[in-house]
Amino acid sequence: MSELKITIYDKNFNRKGWLGAPESVTADIGFNIVGTAQVVFRADHLRRDDITTDGARMVIEYPGLSYPLISGPVRFKGGKGPKGQATITATIEDDLRILWRLRGWQVPTAAISNQGTSEYRTYTGNAETIVKTMVSENVARIPSEAARVSFAPNLNRGAVIPSGVKIRMHPLAERLFPAVEQAGLGVRCYQSGAGLVLDVYEPRVYPKILSEESGTLASWEWNQSSPDVTRVVGGGRGEGTARVFRSAIDAALESQYGDVIETFMDARNGETNAEIDQSNSEVLFEGKPKSGLSLELSETPYFRYGTVVVGDKVTIEAGGLQITDVLRTATITWTKDDGLSVKPGVGKIENSTESRINQAIKTLMRGLKVQKVR
Repeated sequence: MSELKITIYDKNFNRKGWLGAPESVTADIGFNIVGTAQVVFRADHLRRDDITTDGARMVIEYPGLSYPLISGPVRFKGGKGPKGQATITATIEDDLRILWRLRGWQVPTAAISNQGTSEYRTYTGNAETIVKTMVSENVARIPSEAARVSFAPNLNRGAVIPSGVKIRMHPLAERLFPAVEQAGLGVRCYQSGAGLVLDVYEPRVYPKILSEESGTLASWEWNQSSPDVTRVVGGGRGEGTARVFRSAIDAALESQYGDVIETFMDARNGETNAEIDQSNSEVLFEGKPKSGLSLELSETPYFRYGTVVVGDKVTIEAGGLQITDVLRTATITWTKDDGLSVKPGVGKIENSTESRINQAIKTLMRGLKVQKVR
């Protein structure tokens, strides 16, 4: 398999060897989300025991990328038969999962018994500084994590986040996003040598238009939805007549769509007007019009995945529609019979009933978590 290279490691990042001759590989990767990869191989494969041992890790490399396409631990294993045709499927989760599996303590340098000395830990400055400071402080309190996680040098990229980011036993990612994306950055975490490297990056702009006419699009499907919110009222601290309320309005959207959609946001964790305003801004950002485009790329002598990667901004012409957005997802598949194929997704496809229900559940659960940790 010349297109993808898969290396097996144990839980201590010791290299065990290559995984040659798999049956298939399917990697679902994304912009600021935890990707996964499924690797199917014969049950009598030479590397079977290395892969099925608890804590095993995989690194999948894609030609032309300076970092792994995906790296992470094997989180699920399963097999099926009959004998003689038996295969095993191993599923790995991207190492960016560190932002979901660690919580942000309000006093990360103190013991758990002293967490009550501060209500929140507030991180301020530009987006890159906030990401790396927040993660490094919480990695440092766990010796096993501190020994294997390093950070690329801070280049102070990304806009300054107004009022910073506050955290109180939340998953790191829950408080970092969407603030970091609004500030113009993506986050990567991947295996390098005997440990992990966490870094941020600024999405690149791919200069050429992808289209059927250029030979780069094989098929496509798109949809768009109108805004969910155009104005928000945020309720800050206080009770009854003492409670502070702040509002934010996206007048441009209201003018564009001729529609007013108002919502309320419980922002009791906002100590200042600026913090309530930041919460309102995040609600407006999440409620903006959504557009999605699912497409299948056709590689040409001048274009292939690697030239454009997840996180890049691209412009596509498809069916009379021209859309510019971040390449948010990509499904990269390799099989013995068909070789390598790439199916990227641009934008967010949100205007189906199922997607709206999922978003509603996500918002509800986030609100419950905020209440739970007060």
